[in-house]
Amino acid sequence: GNYLISIQINNLPSLNENYIELNDFKSNDPLSEAALEYLLFEDMDVFKRLTLALPVNFQDTYLSGDSNAYTSHYLAAHTDIPTRESPPGIQILHCRIADAQGGESTMTDGFKVAKDIEQQFPEHYKTLTTTKWCYANRAGPKDYRWEAPTINLDDNGELSEIRMLPFSRAPLQASFDEIEATYAALRCYMEKANSAEYQVSFPFKAGDLIIFDNRRILHGRGEFYPQTGNRALRGTYIERDDVLSKIRQYEHG
Repeated sequence: GNYLISIQINNLPSLNENYIELNDFKSNDPLSEAALEYLLFEDMDVFKRLTLALPVNFQDTYLSGDSNAYTSHYLAAHTDIPTRESPPGIQILHCRIADAQGGESTMTDGFKVAKDIEQQFPEHYKTLTTTKWCYANRAGPKDYRWEAPTINLDDNGELSEIRMLPFSRAPLQASFDEIEATYAALRCYMEKANSAEYQVSFPFKAGDLIIFDNRRILHGRGEFYPQTGNRALRGTYIERDDVLSKIRQYEHG
């Protein structure tokens, strides 16, 4: 089997193998002698994107990532990139290969969870809408961090967005008296978001594509087993502003 990685190369007018430089992420030694197949699948004015296929026995040495999503492990319900001031609005996931066993996808309406907690556990709701968590992602030379409540409200007190990414959540910065209540509220939200009462689950088939609101819908994945076959998904994001702009454009002709 092969493992696929995508590399975006900005502002490069032309691209061939002479421009490609790969390094062993552990030793930083060049991999110029590695026999790699590559396929250019996008040719745009502002960037080129390259997909590389690496032999499976390279995985421990040559592949790296800054997210648990690049593993085969179980992923609890989460939103993407809460480490940024403005997380992506619309997320698109395209399943290219789905031969491996396991890995059912899950989706949860984060606003429904929030509304039910407001009705059932108002103290938890108050904590979830006021206590800030720091989400952090330090990978290589980059260090992204942002603090915000789990449930964000707009100026009218209406639900605006959910931020939830367990493996990027930094330790709580709060007074000792607040810790127990804060974790109790977080546990309440996470238990509901990952329960069958609120989740839908489905297996991906090759060719499937889903589009959803990353600031409202939490997505997750069951563990899958690479030894049973290959699995490859490609994802991207679209800002809400761009979508709303296009809708207005069509509405006004």
